[in-house]
Amino acid sequence: MNLKRISKLFGASPPLSRKNITDYGEGSDASTQHSVEAKGVSSSFEADAMEGWEAMNYDVGVMRNLDKKFMGSSNIGWYITGSVVVAATIVTLVLLNSSPEETERRNRI
Repeated sequence: MNLKRISKLFGASPPLSRKNITDYGEGSDASTQHSVEAKGVSSSFEADAMEGWEAMNYDVGVMRNLDKKFMGSSNIGWYITGSVVVAATIVTLVLLNSSPEETERRNRI
């Protein structure tokens, strides 16, 4: 289940996003600031988090290191490329190892 679905099931408000934090820090829209403050009041964890973000001037760029750590890169491309190389090698070896006599005999039939 994703986080939005869990929030809907249990009636909790969705967590603050990075966009919410940067918008709040920029002070661009009063309604956005009000909604962020309302979310912060509803949860002591988010209130503490907002204090920390305030100390860091609402810079969400520091989260990139954590993104790299927790969202590792996918290796599926390497697996596909390796599989294609192995298959091509096997086909080449099979074709090269067939004797010319067998090939000639197959062509006559």
